[in-house]
Amino acid sequence: MIGPLYHGSDASDRETLSFAEQSDRVVLATVGSSGDVTRLAFLTRLEGCRIIVASASPPGYRVVVCSIVLPIDSLLPHVDVLVSHGGNGSILQALAHGVRSVCLTSMFEQEWNARRVDVLGVGTWLEPGNTDDQAVACVREWMDGKGEGRLGEWSERIDVDQTKRNFRKLFEEWTAARR
Repeated sequence: MIGPLYHGSDASDRETLSFAEQSDRVVLATVGSSGDVTRLAFLTRLEGCRIIVASASPPGYRVVVCSIVLPIDSLLPHVDVLVSHGGNGSILQALAHGVRSVCLTSMFEQEWNARRVDVLGVGTWLEPGNTDDQAVACVREWMDGKGEGRLGEWSERIDVDQTKRNFRKLFEEWTAARR
């Protein structure tokens, strides 16, 4: 499924933002286009935080908020850890907001991204074969490191709004040329 290139805010977005704002601890999770939410089962074992999943509601999971499309840029200022597939967009958005990434990859290019995240110290690559206990411990470990040290430097260097403006301009020019 390909989501909207520009997601306009709606009532469900405001509810999700309100949900995130009511906690000192928030974990945002997305699995990208793979849609494999089974990889996020360990999140149900995290206590003392709110969990938001960018996906359809996984059956049987104790996850409070699930939505296929979320206002990621609006949520990230309230998020402590992003658990993702390690895609370019997810990692760059997290870095721009000073949020650490825990990467659960499903293909080789995501592994390249996740390895770099790990090497730079801005998150962790959970390689295949890690247990749920290891994943829970990793997320908990990063919960206290939001926006500190080298990660803060990254967030100062990435201008998400300018990138969106550039993309929108190029996309509009491209679609106008095709009419």
